[in-house]
Amino acid sequence: MHKATHVIIASFYRDNRGVAETFAHPFGVNSKVPSSWGRPKASDANPHGTGQGNPLDQAERLINLVHPIDPARAREMAQNFVSLVDDLDHSAGVEQAREKLSWAEALARSICEHSDIAGALLKDSSDRGTYEDALHEIHEAKSALQKLEGAIYEFLEAEVVKE
Repeated sequence: MHKATHVIIASFYRDNRGVAETFAHPFGVNSKVPSSWGRPKASDANPHGTGQGNPLDQAERLINLVHPIDPARAREMAQNFVSLVDDLDHSAGVEQAREKLSWAEALARSICEHSDIAGALLKDSSDRGTYEDALHEIHEAKSALQKLEGAIYEFLEAEVVKE
């Protein structure tokens, strides 16, 4: 089951305090609008919601419209976002390598993220929050691995140039 878009945005804002306002200009909206993206919108089930539609809602709406006509294309659209993030992580690793981050430092960052998964799961509780924390750490670890991969490719490219 997927998360509501406002929940994803709200947790991003919670983990990255003070960034909501920075999204107003790129989206051409008032500086207060991005904060509302992290709150539920008014609906029949929630008539007092104070949130507004957000950019993720638009992507979700498109996928919902495409799915009945062409489920494979809807899946491709959704997968494209995952591929985009993988490419961004990979590029960040390449950039870190170009900035002389050693492969050992890139590896250490990846190991740290992986150990955070164990830390989240080894808490004394087995509640929903523990599992949500572990899933977040898994996503962080995937990102770190993509960066490590990008750095290693860059190191290999640099070695080929030296030879």
